[in-house]
Amino acid sequence: MSRAAYALPFALTALLAACSAVGPDYRVPEEAVALQVAAQKPFDLAGNERVEQAPLPDDWWQLYDDPTLDQLVSEALIGNADVRQAYHNLRRAYEGFQMAHHAQEVVVGGNGSVARGQLSSEALALEEKLPVMNLADAGLSIGYQLDLFGQLHRAAEAAGADADASAALLDTARITAVAGVVRSYMMACHASEELTIAKHSLAIQLRQLDVAERLFEGGRGNEVDVARARAQLEALRAEVPPFEAKKAAALYQLAALLGRTPGALPETVTACSHAPQLRQAIPLGDGTALLKRRPDIRAAER
Repeated sequence: MSRAAYALPFALTALLAACSAVGPDYRVPEEAVALQVAAQKPFDLAGNERVEQAPLPDDWWQLYDDPTLDQLVSEALIGNADVRQAYHNLRRAYEGFQMAHHAQEVVVGGNGSVARGQLSSEALALEEKLPVMNLADAGLSIGYQLDLFGQLHRAAEAAGADADASAALLDTARITAVAGVVRSYMMACHASEELTIAKHSLAIQLRQLDVAERLFEGGRGNEVDVARARAQLEALRAEVPPFEAKKAAALYQLAALLGRTPGALPETVTACSHAPQLRQAIPLGDGTALLKRRPDIRAAER
């Protein structure tokens, strides 16, 4: 047997080894915070009844059990420009992953044709006329791109990681939009409640001023009591405009998040006088769950 015959198995082995993907595979570091024992403990070690270690649901805003808030969040998720842009980026990244994945597949193709014709007898130097014949042609092709150094495999992995990162960025856009709507709605309800309390206090102080003035006119009061009541009235009156401005700012911000004008908000929003309250313990989870549900960390990891 020649030396070339002995060298052939070694050459094939080296060629197959070169086909494996190069570079290290990603692994979560052992010293990562999410893997530590401390990260798997509850946030509140004092046994607070207002929180629990249950996982946070995706539709966490429904924990408030407020139909108006649910409607506002649904509208924001449909019409928010950042959410739509992140969704289209995810679709584009997924299409790139599909293209990179299909690049490693075997491509099988085929073609065929059928015709009916008659050859020229003169071209073949024949005296007799040739009969009409059926002519058929068929072909089969098989193609495969050899991934010698794992380039296609790594490209598919990278495209998959990009798609995962785009999905995390979509979650970021959704969380940002939902949190903005919930925060603005809560601020508007709180401001409305504070405004109601301020106006009620103003009405009470106005009656006290009237009583002080009547007592002074009847000779049973003095100017100091009247001046003190009037000063307190003006102080309470000065507290009303900031609450009105706070509520207006919250409504303007909410309208901007929904793509509406401030006057086009539902009546239930402007009439909200009490902010919704949670009817159950807040599901915080542990440190590991918090890190896993943070989309910015997931995007950076991918």
